[in-house]
Amino acid sequence: VGSHKLVDATLQLRPYTEPCFEIAVAATASPTGARLAGSRGTSLISLGATMSKDGFDALAYHWGIATERAAHAGRPAPDRATWRLVTNVHVAESREQAYRDVEFGLQQWVRHLNDNAATPGHVLPDGSTRELIEFVNESGLGAIGTADDVRRQIQRMVDQSGGFGTVLLLAHDWAGPTAKWHSWELIARQVAPHFQGPGTTHAQASHDARARILARREEASIAAGAALEHMNRKYADEVAGGS
Repeated sequence: VGSHKLVDATLQLRPYTEPCFEIAVAATASPTGARLAGSRGTSLISLGATMSKDGFDALAYHWGIATERAAHAGRPAPDRATWRLVTNVHVAESREQAYRDVEFGLQQWVRHLNDNAATPGHVLPDGSTRELIEFVNESGLGAIGTADDVRRQIQRMVDQSGGFGTVLLLAHDWAGPTAKWHSWELIARQVAPHFQGPGTTHAQASHDARARILARREEASIAAGAALEHMNRKYADEVAGGS
């Protein structure tokens, strides 16, 4: 058998990104994912954040574990901005419309999850579409309804966790393609701006800007009229002077 001499050999190509691209560890209800994220210095995805009461109750617990394990490993405290929480939502202009939309596939989704998810104790109730909608909304599994309902769901997650960086919405087929894409549009327009922005949300910043404009509307109108009159006179003087 021949022999080979290895010079500066590695078992894998070094990452192109420097520093290394972001890596995240998923967690559900147990402390395993949070322990790994903290000890290795990775981001954390709470995949089961609202999938069960255990997952929801574990949110603040998870972050405490990640922080403790980071300190134990001699790493800097993890940044909450790197923490992602996953939940399930569907939005329409009215609750009644949202309820009609999810008749398309909510029951099938629940059956698929119950038959295939290998999570101990994670069994969703079977029943009519309306019964499942009530379970999703009342249990905190997700939110099916209006943008207001989804904002309340996300705020509930903020309060329970103590703060995090990003909401991830699970892609599902509760509704048909057209209704599903319309839901994403409503989320982008009516939900996301409410929570975005440093310190002050985009929604609040827009509201404040409108209030400032209304308060100075008369003043601005007078100033604009004076500027228009000034430029008209200036142009007339230029024509008269042959400039």
